[in-house]
Amino acid sequence: MLDCVDLEVAPLPDGGPPRPNTIIDRYKAAWENFKSFNRDTTITAITHALAVVRSQYPVVDLQVIGAGFARGTGATEHQQLEDEVEDAAKKLAGDVDLFGEMDGDGEAQ
Repeated sequence: MLDCVDLEVAPLPDGGPPRPNTIIDRYKAAWENFKSFNRDTTITAITHALAVVRSQYPVVDLQVIGAGFARGTGATEHQQLEDEVEDAAKKLAGDVDLFGEMDGDGEAQ
């Protein structure tokens, strides 16, 4: 499994199995790589969404959007707003080509 998410460990000169610490280090590195990938993916998706907002509404101040929900908006309203935009978010996410797998029509495969 580790070989799918991290580089293989070079074999020991005597041909024996890697030291246990090497495996633990690989797990730790794989976890850090996974977190970094997720952060980068989140940035890519949000960049796409904000670019679409900017294309539709060129005068929108993205700095205000970056500040988060409007003051006074409670947790219930946050959830309600998120529920309202979920379908649009799924559509936008489908337009993001994270793995270079878009077909000729710009659709994710």
